Amino acid sequence: IVIFGIPKFLAFFMPFIIGWVISRMSNPLVVFLEEKMKIKRKAVTVFVMATVVVLVSTVFYIAISILVQQLIGVVGSLPDIWKAIELDISNLGKSMNVIYKGLPSNVRDGLASFSDSVDVYINKVVSGMSKPTMAAVGNFAKNLPSAIIGIIMCLLSAFFFIAEKDYLNNLLRKYTPKSMQEKWHI
Repeated sequence: IVIFGIPKFLAFFMPFIIGWVISRMSNPLVVFLEEKMKIKRKAVTVFVMATVVVLVSTVFYIAISILVQQLIGVVGSLPDIWKAIELDISNLGKSMNVIYKGLPSNVRDGLASFSDSVDVYINKVVSGMSKPTMAAVGNFAKNLPSAIIGIIMCLLSAFFFIAEKDYLNNLLRKYTPKSMQEKWHI
């Protein structure tokens, strides 16, 4: 039960844990803006959360654009890489042909059958590469709605952890035994 239950438990509560971490990191800024600028806590929280979303989105956009540029560069150089590989294999084949001609006929027949089986194996491997790729794309598409819901829950929980901090603390004090409050400084 522990091995199967804990990962699902963590996956379910992960948006709330991340939201709590975000709220703990942005709480000093919220308190500063609330005290110095005399703005309501909820308004400051919305401003801070919007700023965090903009910053994170900007970082993801920059990272994705750099990755796309690198991928375009790799795809653009694939024909040159393929030509270089073909040339190397051709040169290897020419040099091995000299050795091949000097071998006895039964060894040449064995090498020919080995070469044919390697050809078949490589063709199977290359043709089978598309199946895992399509499965990965399908899994990504299936998990995308869950990821979006997780992000929304993370942002909402961070907002409520910041905006309703006093309410949550009072609620926690109300239902927590005195001994735990003293031990954990609640």
